Amino acid sequence: MVHTTLPFYAGTADKKFTRAVRDIARRQSVLFHGTSLGSLIARTNTLLYPTVGDPAISFTRSPETAVHFATLPKDYDDGLPTVFVFNRQSLRSRYRVEPYQCPPPENHKEGKFEMEEMIWHRDVEHVSRHLSAIVYCVMDDVFVETDISEMSRSYKQIAAACAVASLEFR
Repeated sequence: MVHTTLPFYAGTADKKFTRAVRDIARRQSVLFHGTSLGSLIARTNTLLYPTVGDPAISFTRSPETAVHFATLPKDYDDGLPTVFVFNRQSLRSRYRVEPYQCPPPENHKEGKFEMEEMIWHRDVEHVSRHLSAIVYCVMDDVFVETDISEMSRSYKQIAAACAVASLEFR
């Protein structure tokens, strides 16, 4: 069953969420990974590359794109839109991060199109070692975690509770 909205997210928080992601990244060299599966990443401390579609983990330089993917409902999500903010240098010191640009859609007007960076055919292990911050949203409230020790205990607790509640919501 596909939802049209995430159970613990209010669309009215989009601007606050995007602003918080942008603010945390100011004057830093970062890459963003937006997801509604943050509890899985927090539990395993691993970002798994997909077995369907492109076998790569995608990162973006755009806070808006990260928030879009964090708030995009999936068949199975934990209902907690999360943007992981990665230190670009730390990630590059351990993984081969390659620039990538998808072909723009046919209806795309002239100008910029979102630029990605990808890690192909590899999981990112020990995610917390490479994070600068975690930004997540519960209903209309936006939270920023910059203390990433063990993926931040408070984030793990909230993500686990949302994952359980999301299963009940279905």
